[in-house]
Order: sequence, then C-alpha cells, then structure tokens
Amino acid sequence: MAHILIGWELGGNRGHAVRLAQITRELRRRGHRLSFAVQRVDVVAPEVARGDPVWPAPITPRLLINTAKPRVISHSMADIVLRLGLDEPPIVGAMLRSWDRMLTAIRPDAIIAEFAPFLLTAARGKVRTVSAGTGFDTPPSTMPRFPSLTGQPHAYAEDFGIECAREATRLGGATPIETLPQLFQADREMPATYAELDPYAEWRTGPMSKPSLTDPPPELSPGGGREVFVYTPEQLSIDAPIWKGLALSRLPVRVYATGVGEAYRAELRRLGFAVETQPLPLPEIGRRARILISHGGHGFVCGGLLMGIPHVVMHLDLEKLIHGRAVTRLNLGGYVGAFDLDPQAFARSLVQLYEDEALAARARAAAPVFQARYDRTMEESTVDAVESLL
Repeated sequence: MAHILIGWELGGNRGHAVRLAQITRELRRRGHRLSFAVQRVDVVAPEVARGDPVWPAPITPRLLINTAKPRVISHSMADIVLRLGLDEPPIVGAMLRSWDRMLTAIRPDAIIAEFAPFLLTAARGKVRTVSAGTGFDTPPSTMPRFPSLTGQPHAYAEDFGIECAREATRLGGATPIETLPQLFQADREMPATYAELDPYAEWRTGPMSKPSLTDPPPELSPGGGREVFVYTPEQLSIDAPIWKGLALSRLPVRVYATGVGEAYRAELRRLGFAVETQPLPLPEIGRRARILISHGGHGFVCGGLLMGIPHVVMHLDLEKLIHGRAVTRLNLGGYVGAFDLDPQAFARSLVQLYEDEALAARARAAAPVFQARYDRTMEESTVDAVESLL
C-alpha cells in the first residue's frame, strides 16, 4: 500500500470534483492510502475523504475576488498561468515554498496532480508525479512553447513569461525550467479526452484515456426527445441574453442552472422553462433532449457526443471556446459567446438547428465511433500510471 497525494490547484467547474472522486475510488479499490490538497476543500465530501486528511492547497491569490486583476483575455495556457500570478514571481515563489513544506509534512510516495502546475513544479525531482485531467489542462510538457489557441496574439510576451517562471522557481527553491510548458511536466502525463477536443493533439505523443463522465455513464439516445436541455454555470446571471433568446424560440426548454437560488429559478419558470433543482443523470437527459445547450464543460460535451445529441456551446472562457469550435468543426452543433449573442438571432438559429434532421442523424451516427474508443477509463489509466512509478 502506497501513500498518494491528490492535488488540485486551478479550474473551477464540476468536472474537477468528478475526476477527483473517481480517481479516489480507484485508488482505494487497489488499497492505497490517500491525502488531499485541493483548491476547494468542500468538493472532497465526507464520503469521498472517508477520514483521510484534506488540506487546503496553496492557491494563487488571483483566484480570490478581492485580489483578482482586471480580466485579461487569454489566448493560450501561458496567458492563463501568467494572469493567475506567474506575472508576479513572488506570488508563485511563495506557492512553491508552501507546496514544498506541505510535501515534507505529508511525505507522499507519489502525487496525482489535477490541473496543478505549481504543485508539479514544486515536486519535480523530489516526488514521483502523474498529471491527470482533460486535454486542455494536461498540456504536453515537451512543447517548446504554448501555442495561441485562438489564432490571436498572446496577451503576454513569451520571453516575459519565461523570465517570470525562472525567477519564480528561484524564489521557490524549485528546479529551474527552460520553457513554460515544463510547468506541467510530470513523470506520467495522462490526459483523458477525445483527440477532436484536444487543443494539443498535434503535439501529443503519449497515451490518452476515456474522458471522465458522471455516473451513470451516458448511453446512445433512443431518439424522439423533444426538449432543449440547458446546463449553465453560476457565473451566468438571470439577465444574460441567452434566457431571452430561449424564450423567443418558443421551444420546449428544460434548465439546470448550477449554484443559483430559488428567485433565479422562479424567474426561469416565469419565462416558461421547466427547471431542475438537481443535476439530471446523463441517460435521463438523453431520453428527453433533442438538442443540448451548455457552457461547454469537457464532461458534458463528451456526454453529448456519446449520447448522439447535437450541442450548442455557449462559451465563457478559452477552454469552452475550444470545445465549441470542435463541436462545430465536427458538424455536430455550434457555438456562441455567452455574453455576445443577440437574442433574436440566437432564437432563429436555435430553431433551425432543432428542426435539422440531418444534424440529428449525424450526431447519432457519430456516437458509436466515440463509444468504441479506449479500453481503460480515466481513473484506471491514472492509477495504472501511479503504480508504474512505485
């Protein structure tokens, strides 16, 4: 039995918590002892932790509202890590020192890092590591630089980023790095995604595994669903233009909006929508839905592909934009900026997609292709990788 530390630093959607829980179950099934160091201790529920220690991770103060910088439009992973604190090396230097002290106290045999570049940097040469996540948040560390993922110039100059990273590692007492992708370097890098959704597919040389999905897993939709199923994050306010657009479409709409109160849900009902207070299982969504609309979270997009249902991604950040473009490139749906859409134009476009029988047929035909990929689940592949290092 080995002692495994599960660490999580960046990213804020539900998918991170789902992946952590699935990896935890597989580690326990194989008899390992666990510790957690995570961005949000509340996501490690008591039934997941089972009495094992749960530590708050050393996180960048840029994740705190009162210390956040004015939002910079990110075009690459370099832009993201710089915006989140790397542009001020003392911030990351302090995080690296905190991680080092935490590793000394916990003394793990190995680490599983979920979107945790600064944990990986602090652990390099000290503890064996596995990085696990989606294609977006598990970039290949062998790339010479982070590419722009939008085709637009980076928000920060590459040379500035490398200088900041070198100074941060010096201040943090960590192994120096030569390129920004080396922040994500691990002994085993284990992305769980489909190549079509992977922004680094052309640079990826290592293995990939089946995407992480909620239980029960999705099934091919039986067809015949009539609803527009809408899944939105808490960042989307009740006056966001999407709601007016959906109302104008006059289509049957069912909504699950995460993290909102009863007043918000009441307003959605007033607009004529059916409203869920808890997440629906993917098989239930598959039976009801003719088309999906979401903010483009990785797990839900993969679920839509596996269910064979067209998808409209209403993106809020760079990762979700990438997923929306991928769905559009596959000719299985479309994408629109959450705050950029015109309600009337959106309503017209949505009705066209809803009535498009050829689109529905393409989505159903594509689903078995995705279903047939990969023999190992995300959690099996991740724990296999950890055990290969012990």
